[in-house]
Formats: sequence, structure tokens, C-alpha cells
Amino acid sequence: MIFLLFLGVLSAIPDTFDEQQKQAVLSNLVKGYKNAKVEYFGEHKGHGIVATQDINVGEVIVADNSTVRHVSFEKYEWSPYFEGVYDKVKVVARLLYERLVNYEEAHSNLWAHTAPSEVPIIYNWTQSEINYLDSLFNIKHRLFSPISYEKGKDLYFSCITQIPNIEVVCPACLTEEAWIWGIGTVLSRTFSTTKATWKYMQGIKPKEGDDDIEGSTFVPALELLNHMPRPKTPNPNLGLEFTPSGYAVMRADRHFSKGDEIYWKYNFFDNIELLTYYGFVIDHNIDDRVYVYEEANGSCPENISKYTIEGKCTFGLNLYKINQVLLKYIILLTDDREVTGDIDLENFELMNHSLREVLTKALFRYRKLNIYNSISRCKRNYLPAVKQLKKKTQSERQKLADRFCLSTYWSFFQHLKTVDSSLIEVLSKTLELR
Repeated sequence: MIFLLFLGVLSAIPDTFDEQQKQAVLSNLVKGYKNAKVEYFGEHKGHGIVATQDINVGEVIVADNSTVRHVSFEKYEWSPYFEGVYDKVKVVARLLYERLVNYEEAHSNLWAHTAPSEVPIIYNWTQSEINYLDSLFNIKHRLFSPISYEKGKDLYFSCITQIPNIEVVCPACLTEEAWIWGIGTVLSRTFSTTKATWKYMQGIKPKEGDDDIEGSTFVPALELLNHMPRPKTPNPNLGLEFTPSGYAVMRADRHFSKGDEIYWKYNFFDNIELLTYYGFVIDHNIDDRVYVYEEANGSCPENISKYTIEGKCTFGLNLYKINQVLLKYIILLTDDREVTGDIDLENFELMNHSLREVLTKALFRYRKLNIYNSISRCKRNYLPAVKQLKKKTQSERQKLADRFCLSTYWSFFQHLKTVDSSLIEVLSKTLELR
């Protein structure tokens, strides 16, 4: 019988390299950088990349082919036990195999050994720290996608326990600690690619359907770049590209002056995702969302919200846009009127009188929901939240929870300004039409 070990307070997966070896690995990872150098920003932030001269939009920051690994499509000793399993779970197993079993090959598998021994994923918090975070909000902040934490964990353990003598070969692999470290590392350090891209980089012609087979790729050299939302640029597709010669190439998605830290945009992550996946938040996150609920009238419309409340419909709202799904749902709920297509607020004056009245009323209700039906705004009032953040007695994770709390107010007011701007424009046009 194999016993799974579920620990109360989680520790760390051992480091492979000592400090001297880590510095040598770091020096190797930055060889592909252009007009940039690595710099240490302290214990909490770690390493980052700084421009040694001005870098313009579109210029190459780094080109690396020595550490790129499309691990989802490679075969290894444990592959048969994870056939057909969800990709992220399969990659967790491969990561743990290389880190804990095949560690003698560490220098040829840097992707598995450069990750820190402890990940900031929320499941690595102590119970008291999680309780403190939960006390600040009406919702629990956990991993929902691309796979739920519990479902992924069950899949992992159902497969890993089928490996013969696993309790001897890798006893640490049977701990929840290993799963937490593995899924935290995979979610925060891999790039989503396809089987077609993998073949493309090896000079192999893809087969039909390869574009639909998703996988995960590690590029340790790019892990040194920290995240920051990207302002609008002439080409929104700038960033990471893979080449036929096997290179991962990162181009600047914004201008950097000499001495600036070089950032890139990981994805359109709101602060909930940044907190749960990466262990940090951005005070003024332009990619953040606010989450609200409305009364349910039969089935709820499809929307991006990951939260459910019994008897309610929940909506995730971009800070700088009126959410069309919610607006049309309000109109259906309050006036029993179904609107097809997007509502063009900029051409409000061209609508018929009846629709203008309905839309104005719906915008007022939309505003009310943002104020009174928020499920993402911190329960602590704004001024006490500011004062709490200034206290020096909390743990680092409590401070992070307090920063997250305060950031929800900035996001709330940003979306409220968006709603108010639309309302003022609509009301002004209404007066002009009289």
C-alpha cells in the first residue's frame, strides 16, 4: 500500500544548486540578452533585467535556444503513466521527475532546476494566512483555471501511485508539498504552445490537427523578466515568438530607457490571478477586473466570471469598458427586452426614443450594481485599509493581502469612472435631443 503524505505546514522542494552554482547558471542564462544585464532587486522581488542602453519597441531583448524545452511532447520514463492526462498535470510529473529523480542531469535540464525551492502559490500559505485573506473578502481566492487545484491534485496522485516502487524511487513525489510546488511552478513559469509549434522549431512538417494540441514550454532565460501590464503599442502582438531555428525570441513591447527595468506582459492577468499564481499584486493594475452579481432570471448568460453565487449571475468587468453582456442582461431583466448585437453607446442619439430610455435606465442600474453588488471589492473600508497597510506588525503575506485589499478600491473607482463617463455622455445627448 502506498501512503500519500498531506502536510499541515508546507515546506520547500530542495534546491539542486548551491549558491556558487546558481551564480554560474544565472551567468549562462543571460548570455542571450541584448543591451541588458541582470540585477538583484532584493529578497522579495528577486532578479530582474535592466536595460544598458535605450531599447525601442520591436527591438530584440533576448534570443535563446539553449534552454527552450517543449516538455509536453517529449517522452521519458514516466510518460506511459500519464498518457491522456490533462497537460499541466503531465508537466508537473515531468518536472518532479527531473528535479527529484533525474537530478544528475541537471545541467542539461536547467528548466527543471532554476525554479526556486518554494513557490508563492496561495496553497503554500499557512492556514492562518489564508484565513486572514479570506476575512477581507466575500469570495475565496483560489485556483480555478486552467484546472482546479483539487481536480488536478486527484489526477496527479491517481497516476503517480501507479508507477512501480514509486515510494522508493521518489517518496517526496507522494507528498502534497510536491504537487503544490509542481503546479505552482508550471502555472507561473511555462508558456502555452502547440504541437505544431514544437514541430515547426525542429523543422518537422506539422500534421493536420497539431495546431489544436496544446502543450507547455519552459524557457528559463525568460523567467528573469518580471511582469507589468503593457500600455497600448502600435503592434499588440509584440513579445515572444518561436523560430524555425529553435530560438525563443522576445521583442520589446514598449520603450525602455537606459537603466529601466525591462518588463514584459505575461498575460492579461487581473490581481486575483497574479496573487494566486505568482504571489504578488499590482497596486494600479490596468488589466484588473471587478466582479459583480445581478439577480438570476432563469439561466445566466455566458461571461468570464469564475465565481458563482446561488440564485445570482456573476460578471467579470474590464475596468475601461462597459460590459455588454451585463448591460444587455439588465435590459432583459428589467424591461423584458432582448437586445442582439453590441450596444453602440457612441451613437446613442441615432437610437429610437424607446431604446434610449431603456438604455439610460439600464446604465443607472449597472452603476448601482458596481457600488452595491461587488464581490471583488475588499470588505474593509478604504481609510482603515490604508491605515492597516502602514502597520509594521503583519507578516509579509498579511501585508500582501492588505495591498490586495487596497488595490481593489483603485480598480473599483476606475470602472466606476468608466460607467459615469458613459452616463454623462448619454444624459448630455438626451438633453440635446429635447
